[in-house]
Amino acid sequence: AMNLPYTTFFGLGLPDISSQSKVPDIFADNAEKKIDAAMTQSVDPRASDPLLIGYYLGNEQHFEDLPRLIPTLNGKMGVKRRLVQMFVDKYKDIGKFNEAWKPKTPAQSFDQLKDMPLAITTQEAADDMQAFQDLLTDTYYGTIARIFHKHDHNHLLLGSRWQPGTANSKVLLKNAGQYIDVISVNYYTYGIEKDFLKKIHDLTGGKPLLMSEWH
Repeated sequence: AMNLPYTTFFGLGLPDISSQSKVPDIFADNAEKKIDAAMTQSVDPRASDPLLIGYYLGNEQHFEDLPRLIPTLNGKMGVKRRLVQMFVDKYKDIGKFNEAWKPKTPAQSFDQLKDMPLAITTQEAADDMQAFQDLLTDTYYGTIARIFHKHDHNHLLLGSRWQPGTANSKVLLKNAGQYIDVISVNYYTYGIEKDFLKKIHDLTGGKPLLMSEWH
């Protein structure tokens, strides 16, 4: 072995919301149990390794795709079922949901929405998906951090190696910043955009910023 400090990844044992997004479905059935079991396998053996710096949660996870993508999914995905639950809590009446979202074919029940592909065509729908993005990212980073710190007190959570377009989200920066030790960005740009980097730093609560890839 080279005996050099290193970083690595851990698996969560959850299905991805989509292969393109590379974001695990934090609302999948028994998600917390599955994460706990996965960390027992991948984190516990390294918990006292003095050469390990910390763990990335993923590579170029595309959170920016999720508000458009999640409404199109079916009820097999926990994240779609959780979205429909948000509609039940907010609208309480399916007629009010139909008024707000204006689906091509009005839904007869909230249950029907689980398997109904939905498009964002109204301002109310866009606002709902922004609220859901807040819930999703807070739950995602918060749950992972809580379970991780049960398994490992010595190492850092190094973020999701976002691309700059992904990192341009106040909701994502605020929620990741609450739970992650270091914010990682795969920074493929032709110049150092100081204002953009400062915005990431400020909106994550002053977390250190790591350029995990660059050119």
